[in-house]
Amino acid sequence: MRRRIHARSLLQGALRSREGHLPGGVRAVFLGRQRRWAEFLDPTWVDGLIDDYADRPVRDLAARLVDDMLAQSRRVALAKLRTDPATGGLKIVSRLHLRNERYFKTGDEGDSDIGTRIPQLGSLAEQLGLFAVRDSCHTVTAEGRRILETNP
Repeated sequence: MRRRIHARSLLQGALRSREGHLPGGVRAVFLGRQRRWAEFLDPTWVDGLIDDYADRPVRDLAARLVDDMLAQSRRVALAKLRTDPATGGLKIVSRLHLRNERYFKTGDEGDSDIGTRIPQLGSLAEQLGLFAVRDSCHTVTAEGRRILETNP
């Protein structure tokens, strides 16, 4: 079930990335303002894949997307490869593994909330005008105080 949801999200993003489906400014933000070319599995890359598979059965496109997502997951896991100081062996921190050209999982994803990433949260709050940054110091703006209902 989870794979279908992810593949559907990729396809929806690809269709939204097409010219005319989102207003210009919204499309630029959706795709990323500093784009130079399509990135692997981003909306415009998937849209190109949809065009490439237009004359083939949808199951072929779905199989390709799943293969690409699994391969990307594997690349991310290998990028996190570390030496285990206790054993001296290599340690892959991943629930997805490849053995004999077959993928298998060693556990389910947790259903707990994603950990809070303070730098990203601060950056978002600054963009929304809640904080101002001066000399690497975050201060709450007047608008931030109003929205957060705090006293000066």
